[in-house]
Amino acid sequence: MFHYLVFGKMGKIISVTHVHNNEEIKSLAKDRISVRPEDFFMNYIDCKKSDDRTPEAELAYVEKLITPHYNYWGLFGPYGDVISVVKSREGDNYDYYYIALMGNIEYPLPVLTVDFVPFFEDINLKTFFVGIIRKDDPGKGKPAFIGGHRDVVGYKFQTPFEALLHESLDEAAIKILPVTTEDMDNPNLMNKRVVIQLGGRIINTELFSLGEFVTGEDEKIKHLNKKRVNETTAITAVIPYEGVLSEELLKKMFQAGSDADDIFVWDTEKGVPKFGIDHHKEIYKKAFNFFS
Repeated sequence: MFHYLVFGKMGKIISVTHVHNNEEIKSLAKDRISVRPEDFFMNYIDCKKSDDRTPEAELAYVEKLITPHYNYWGLFGPYGDVISVVKSREGDNYDYYYIALMGNIEYPLPVLTVDFVPFFEDINLKTFFVGIIRKDDPGKGKPAFIGGHRDVVGYKFQTPFEALLHESLDEAAIKILPVTTEDMDNPNLMNKRVVIQLGGRIINTELFSLGEFVTGEDEKIKHLNKKRVNETTAITAVIPYEGVLSEELLKKMFQAGSDADDIFVWDTEKGVPKFGIDHHKEIYKKAFNFFS
């Protein structure tokens, strides 16, 4: 089955990207969609096979194929639209496609995130940083922080600490529980008391805010002329472990999920990890120096 992610603007196709499955389409598109259309437009179409089977010709063929449907829908977001295309079946003479308008890129709001910089310290005062290996660009295949977007839940915009609880569990299976809900709701507190469940152990510690950091040029999405992330709040913690730690042991304690391709463990004596996102280097140094 062939899958394509298409970006369009005001009826014109801007780009067509071949992806591997529908989950990858959702992953790549989620940061671009601001508003979903009220009516979900889709089409099933069949068409004669393209004679030229090269990847480049296939992308051009998909663009030509969906343009009239995109124009017919007419639900153009002023900043662009996201379309999913799936070749659902191949016949001897015809191919069958499913085309769906996933949503409009309508409001260029600033995107705010949270980044978590946890240091695990054992009984010998040996310290390790735990992060992730990113699954997608920017920084695909390289170390990064556990973290993600601050979402609107109901009518409430998540605080950085609230977003951190969800993202830590989602990306690394780190279960963090607040000691009091008042701590989480108070935006003026720079530190929050929490309980971390790790490898069958209950660990009491504190989360500390390092403040806000503006993201760099590597966060820009060129064809949308906007940043994927505009600003992030960095949160750090030292998590004491009653035992001896190693990189191998720590990797077994966590499970990568969501945007994480793998768990990343780093002995802090090695210096600064080679992050794939520029502003992570600045945050890491500030977090490390915070406890030094």
